[in-house]
Amino acid sequence: MIVKTSVMLWISLALAVSACLGPETLEGVKVAWIVGNVARDGRLQRCSEPRSFLRGITSSLDSGVHGASKLRDYFVSQGVVWSEVCQDDIDFSNLNPQYDVIVLASNNRIFNKQEADRVYDFVSRGGGLMVWSDNIYGGHYDTVGFCVKSGPDSDNSLVNQFGIHIIADQHATTCLNKDWTGTHYINGGNMSKTFVIEGPSPVKILDPEFKMIQSFKTCAKLTCSGDDPNGLASIAVRELGCGRIIAHADRNWVTNGESGRGVNLTDSRGDHIYLLDRMMHWLSQRDGSDIPDTCTKCATDRYSSAPTPSPHEIPPHRRIRRRINCGGIEVNYQGLIWESDSKYLRSGGSRVRLPLAGDPPTPFNTERWIPSPNCLNYEVDLSEKEEYLVRLHFVENWANSENARLIRVRLENKEVLDNFDIFKEVRGRGRRIHRDFRVTVDDGSLSISICPILQNAKCDALEIFSPADSSGSSSSHLFQNQDQSSDNDFDANHP
Repeated sequence: MIVKTSVMLWISLALAVSACLGPETLEGVKVAWIVGNVARDGRLQRCSEPRSFLRGITSSLDSGVHGASKLRDYFVSQGVVWSEVCQDDIDFSNLNPQYDVIVLASNNRIFNKQEADRVYDFVSRGGGLMVWSDNIYGGHYDTVGFCVKSGPDSDNSLVNQFGIHIIADQHATTCLNKDWTGTHYINGGNMSKTFVIEGPSPVKILDPEFKMIQSFKTCAKLTCSGDDPNGLASIAVRELGCGRIIAHADRNWVTNGESGRGVNLTDSRGDHIYLLDRMMHWLSQRDGSDIPDTCTKCATDRYSSAPTPSPHEIPPHRRIRRRINCGGIEVNYQGLIWESDSKYLRSGGSRVRLPLAGDPPTPFNTERWIPSPNCLNYEVDLSEKEEYLVRLHFVENWANSENARLIRVRLENKEVLDNFDIFKEVRGRGRRIHRDFRVTVDDGSLSISICPILQNAKCDALEIFSPADSSGSSSSHLFQNQDQSSDNDFDANHP
């Protein structure tokens, strides 16, 4: 009887909230609520171990004070397909289409790079990701103290790559936060909407593509961090590829709590259900926004995510001589044949990166790389003595920040690119960029040498065009969600 009454209450509340949200519902949205386990003394445990201190903390299956069963019941009443998943049991190889939204709820283990790559794919292919943290995910404060970083370190192992950093719980008192930086779907255009936080874990923005929509400045007591609180966010959002990310500063406002004590989901001082509902609508793209046609199906391009570009236009007054897929087999990509690079390769010890299982190969989800300090060398036979345009394609799929990988390029023993930072040029991971250079070949073959300055040298694809035009210009193109999202002339000798 208690369960039925609870569900009926949430159905009534859902109807009231949905009246403000418009016609789109959450029916059929698949949510994964990720939880961890820890002993009171901070010892991390597998979820299969006996129920321990953390198992009730922000668990959507727990109806106690620290559980989140009320939130689960609310979303289930709206048609959400809800799964609570242990951090040890996540099938990272099948996130799409198994889930629409992943919630990093109480995870506290460090995820590896391959797992982070899979999460990046999940988002860029249309998935939604919600993240927050709390120091209690590292044990009970009466035993391990405050400023424990198990929770935020776990989150950051997955979300730093997107351009945010979750800061450790600040052990601050209750605070009403409504410092919106502007209107957004999440606040419904109403800047008076509030959520109440207690002991928050604020969000540090590392990439300007992440937008602060609510500032942390009102709640700016930082016990565990030397950061400027005025530069931190209580809520930050980003759209990446075809997917979306939300980071917010506290776990208390999603918990069941106790009536009249502390912070909880139904705290009368805040608009918690309203805001969380709109967050879920936005993350699952049930917010009424137009979804580009290219995002209605999963991407087949491993790193650039959903919208794959149309076949590359041949530059004016040129004809194609070679299209080379670095590190991969011959592929027909959007009607164009890209041959394998194996017969042109002159580097011993080079390695390849292959597509994820189930992904068809393209010139941009394979790569050829070589361990530093070695150079990646190619010799391409070109019988005609003339000036060629050489196009080098790069996708950054390893670095998570600027100045993590730097390379230089020589064509026909002449340096044409130096200190090239792919991540910096495209402002993130997973976007591809190409650089064009003119070079005269008079000995029957074109020599290409890509060398490391920092980390390993790599290349994703090569194109060679002939003959050159008379404009004297070179170009750089950044491909992300459109055919050409950037087109900037630059001097090939001074990039």
